[in-house]
Amino acid sequence: LPLYWHWTRPQSTHPSQPGHVRAERSNGRPAGELGVNPAMMYVAVAPGRGGLAPGETLTLHYGSSDPDRFSPVKADPFAEDAQIFRVTVDGDGDGTYTDIDDPPGLRLIARPALRLLATLTPSLAMPGSETVVRVAPLDGSDNLDESFDGEVDLFWIREGASADTIPISSLHPRARGTARWTGRLPSEPGRYRILARADGLEEGLSNPLTTRSNPGSRRLVWADLHGHSALSDGTGSADDYHFYAKYVAGLDAASLTDHDQHGLFPLSEGAWKEQQKIARAYNEPGKYVAMMGYEYTNWVSGHRNVYFRGEGGPVLAWSDSLYDTPPELHAALEADRALTVPHHTAGQPIPIDWSYHDPILEPLVEITSVHGVSEYVGAPGAVRGAKEGHTVIDALDRGYRLAFIGSGDGHVGHPGRRLSPFPWGMAGLWVDELTRDGVFEALKRRSVFATTGPRIVVRFSVGGVPMGSVAESGSEAGDTSAAPLPVLGEVLGTQPIELIEIVKNGEPIVGFAPDDEPLSPKISLEIDAARGDYLYLRVTQSDQAMAWSSPVWVE
Repeated sequence: LPLYWHWTRPQSTHPSQPGHVRAERSNGRPAGELGVNPAMMYVAVAPGRGGLAPGETLTLHYGSSDPDRFSPVKADPFAEDAQIFRVTVDGDGDGTYTDIDDPPGLRLIARPALRLLATLTPSLAMPGSETVVRVAPLDGSDNLDESFDGEVDLFWIREGASADTIPISSLHPRARGTARWTGRLPSEPGRYRILARADGLEEGLSNPLTTRSNPGSRRLVWADLHGHSALSDGTGSADDYHFYAKYVAGLDAASLTDHDQHGLFPLSEGAWKEQQKIARAYNEPGKYVAMMGYEYTNWVSGHRNVYFRGEGGPVLAWSDSLYDTPPELHAALEADRALTVPHHTAGQPIPIDWSYHDPILEPLVEITSVHGVSEYVGAPGAVRGAKEGHTVIDALDRGYRLAFIGSGDGHVGHPGRRLSPFPWGMAGLWVDELTRDGVFEALKRRSVFATTGPRIVVRFSVGGVPMGSVAESGSEAGDTSAAPLPVLGEVLGTQPIELIEIVKNGEPIVGFAPDDEPLSPKISLEIDAARGDYLYLRVTQSDQAMAWSSPVWVE
């Protein structure tokens, strides 16, 4: 029976209680011994001596609507096209089970929509430039209601202005209940949101978009680069995953990173090729990047995602003795075609062993995800079981140059969406172009920052170089003393900013609450820094959402 997520646990002893299972044979004979494992969600049937005759069927009942013994079953709350009920058979009784070719399945559909989700891209742009709005009708579990066919009205809201909402368009759903509008931003510089309304639904207020005459030479894009499908330990297919990322969550980039050897099925060569095919179909340069990746699920030294520049190389699984340590994995990867990102480094389900690090192939760390924050032990929203020696700051203190990304590590088929009440993660990337190459290069050169989910924009520089870079010390050659360096920062929050901190060598040395511009504060100061120091910006909003710039290292 489906292990993910929240299906009713099976039981065989109480016919009128939820999840009752029973088996019957088509010839009317006793079905045989019935074994039930509620924790692992499986039912085993042993028909007995002689097994099943040719043409005979064995039927397993999971729950019942019989009025005499009503046994309800609760399904997964997360929609998907094909929830498979895995069936394996040990035909000769030798203890080896084989999957049947065509297992039964169900389509799980959303409940009627309750609210609208609106996303607005990009987050930084020139006045009057092109923008894209996506609107999706969601139920209470953030599933897309594909049956929705109502009219959606869109309005501009300029934050801080006294004017009322400005109507701009009315839309009808196109792609499976979702709607898309492409148009021009207002000509007046400012901070804007989209308000989406439809009869009977809670209105949707988009993320903010800031227009200015010089938004920067690189484009800011949003990505969720870590998630799982029903192939391993999640919900939905690869197609479900990329559709949701592109058309529902309005992401610029996403990566499906199923486990190499963990969950229901291994990431076989055939499954990998199918994921490549689906990613290729969704990948659309300039609009959406479907990045290839997988999770190297090492239960000794920790979990790392492997990302590829293009179509992706072979899956080098931890279960293969050729690649069962990180040094062996890195030795087999091409430095210009792949990179790795450790995650939930500080604690459960397994911390990262920082005794080994490849500075070329591992330029990043996932600082926040559904598992929590790994910045330091005791951090707000910290990963469970956080341990000293395994945090992100512990790695930085070893001299590792790791930039920060956030990503969901979602297991419910909703990339880019937070599963309340759990933490989450999102990556902001400064790209030269929205292509697979462009995203890969931004990751490799550390032009990235992290948030716990909201699209909080962060800029940070030290000594005139941007986050993820190396700044020159202001002292003379051979001088290890500290010298003042200019530090600049800017934050564009989704809610008022409660606290901005500058962290130096793992400790906050500057912290303040911006009073004048709580939604878009800027900082400009000098900080003494010496060779070997690192600095980064940490942001906390009034809703307790957080963001981190990547560090700048001083040489």
